[in-house]
Amino acid sequence: LDWHTQQAVLKIYADNGLNNEQIGLILKHKPQLSEDKKSKAEKKTHSSTTSSVTNIVNPIPLRKLGECCLARYFRDDYRLIKTMLPEGEVDTIANVSRLEDVNPLVNSVCNWGSNELRMSCLADLESMLHRRALFLEESRGSCQKVVANLNDS
Repeated sequence: LDWHTQQAVLKIYADNGLNNEQIGLILKHKPQLSEDKKSKAEKKTHSSTTSSVTNIVNPIPLRKLGECCLARYFRDDYRLIKTMLPEGEVDTIANVSRLEDVNPLVNSVCNWGSNELRMSCLADLESMLHRRALFLEESRGSCQKVVANLNDS
């Protein structure tokens, strides 16, 4: 997700007239996303390309513990998603902080198409945050503790 998100943001920057030098300055915020993540992504085989028909038709669902671990691993991606949303509209997801020093163009990621499409884009981003909000709240303890509390309720 993080490499693909970065590529989308880079496209927005380029479409809005930023040159490579300006984009480079912006990327200094998180430089390991450039070639490092890209090369890792290229080395992995996506599960959708597997030859096992049962894995494609009936994928094995991720357990809550795995879901929590993945959400925490991709914490910065969820922070970027929150940064893409208009400030003040998703304060109910207080456990996910916005990224600092991000180019203002990130805030315009959903500013395209009809009003209906813009609203759908914002709703999709917010939905991603809401689905993982419980797992991203580290004050609840480790993922094992969060999942154990889920099972108790």
